[in-house]
Amino acid sequence: MTPDSRRHEGARPRPGGRAVGSGARGGPTGRGTRLFLLVAGTAALGLGIAGAFLPGVPTTPFLLVAAYCYARSSDRMYRWLLGHRRLGPPIRRLLAGKGLPLRAKVWSLAVAYAVLGLTAAFWMREGWGRMLLLVLAVLKTYYLMLRLPTARD
Repeated sequence: MTPDSRRHEGARPRPGGRAVGSGARGGPTGRGTRLFLLVAGTAALGLGIAGAFLPGVPTTPFLLVAAYCYARSSDRMYRWLLGHRRLGPPIRRLLAGKGLPLRAKVWSLAVAYAVLGLTAAFWMREGWGRMLLLVLAVLKTYYLMLRLPTARD
């Protein structure tokens, strides 16, 4: 018996060829883990959709979390998400290593600066808290503008 066959020992074959108990793209997972990932992916998807309408709530990071969870729990949901007319393109672009369009980067930074600025001005009284917000803004700017590739529109 090979280590690979032991990993799927006791798993029932599915009509599609995958064994029940094996993750969609991330190796074997139990039913409880798959259910948890499916629920977490659906919650992340909901937050991502809300982020499209609520200022200050990001969209793409939540969609990436949803794609990660669905890739390990449900082939059907993963394919649906990547194939979606509105939600799929940014995920596919990032997964392909193409990055974000410049417009999305600038919009993301503008919203982040506005939210962090308002937080610092109205709710953050301690100097160390304001410095932390400034550091977060600098790190976000560094990552988005210098580390993450810029996709052509």
